[in-house]
Amino acid sequence: MDASQLIEWSAEHRIVERTESGFLRYLHEWKKTNRADYIDTFMGELDTQLCTTKMKSIQLTHHYELSYDVVYCNLFILYIGERIGEYRMIFTLDGEVEDERLQLDRTSKETIRDGSIKLWMIRNARTAGLSINAIAQVMELEENMITLLSE
Repeated sequence: MDASQLIEWSAEHRIVERTESGFLRYLHEWKKTNRADYIDTFMGELDTQLCTTKMKSIQLTHHYELSYDVVYCNLFILYIGERIGEYRMIFTLDGEVEDERLQLDRTSKETIRDGSIKLWMIRNARTAGLSINAIAQVMELEENMITLLSE
């Protein structure tokens, strides 16, 4: 399978969409089944509505020892526009989910804490009457992100 065939295959099996929704489902299940670990990891501050994903790669990999082919769909995980880690969903060539993994960056706690402070500042600035444009310039975020965060 060459790159164009892989892209076609991934579109046919909705790999990117399924990986994006898989990430949110992963967080929800983690919070539900191991709440203490989830809260410890994110210091109780992760607002999943402020998490977004950005496509990193789709890879076809052949595991020689197992004589087994899989497709990896890798996403960057962003919190208020800043990277906090990567999520990977693994698919068989039939398009079935084989496994999934979340890898948080070493600095994810600091990034989440900084994001929570930004969120507080944005909401206070909006309450004080500052324009979305002015806040976006000061916070170095896009206006649509400020609109979302100030709701």
